[in-house]
Amino acid sequence: MSGNPLIGRVEVFGETPTSVVYCLPGETTVLKAPELWLDGKRYDRRPLEGSLAKEDTIYTILGEHPRIVKSLGLEDIAPGVTALRLERATIGCVRKYILEHRDNPPPMNKRLRMALEFTEAVAYLHRKGVTWHDISTRNALFFDDLHIKICDFGASFVDGYDFEPEQGYESRYEVPSRGRKLSEIPFRVQELFALGSAIFEITEWKVPYDGIPEPQIVQLVYSDKLSFISEDNPARDIIDRCWHEKYDTAETILKELGEMQPRQLL
Repeated sequence: MSGNPLIGRVEVFGETPTSVVYCLPGETTVLKAPELWLDGKRYDRRPLEGSLAKEDTIYTILGEHPRIVKSLGLEDIAPGVTALRLERATIGCVRKYILEHRDNPPPMNKRLRMALEFTEAVAYLHRKGVTWHDISTRNALFFDDLHIKICDFGASFVDGYDFEPEQGYESRYEVPSRGRKLSEIPFRVQELFALGSAIFEITEWKVPYDGIPEPQIVQLVYSDKLSFISEDNPARDIIDRCWHEKYDTAETILKELGEMQPRQLL
């Protein structure tokens, strides 16, 4: 049996139903594309269709920001196949890093800084009229010294554009219905609840509903059963207020994180 022809020739960083993210070894950028091509040959094709043109538009709207992964724009990688070229993380996915280092978390002051950077990114999106609609540490990357930048705006939509909201938040980050239909819950309420879940994950150094199977998570969310926040977590009250829909803007959350025990955030 022949071996994998891609081993040593390409690095794959992530796969979704609509795209694969990969690069050649040593490159400082990655390609996000519906297909993986190497030396003129296709090795992978994603089963569902996405919109890289939409995502490219959103990166253009956002421009350069220290908390947003840099985009170099669209390029053709094969006849009829377009990819989005993006900055490559020096460390990798925040969720993956947390899971791989769960027994050795950084000191709380560094985790608070990470939460502040993540919140800074979300607040910036909202200032630019962008609703992320897929807030998650899966869509955030670590760079040198565990500084955060966010990416993946395939599910996002923008004020003034006719982008349709696509399926977004993972079950761990979904806001409980609390007697409402999902269509009745404002997008900003969903965003800020999910932001609280990201702050929880980074500061607690574990995913919400840690260790619970997916079907049970869905039932817990439906029943409004939230994860336990450690009593000694400095961001405990902020997370709780996010989860109980006490905020109107990410800017307020950013301000409170920045003001909370400022020496810990250095």
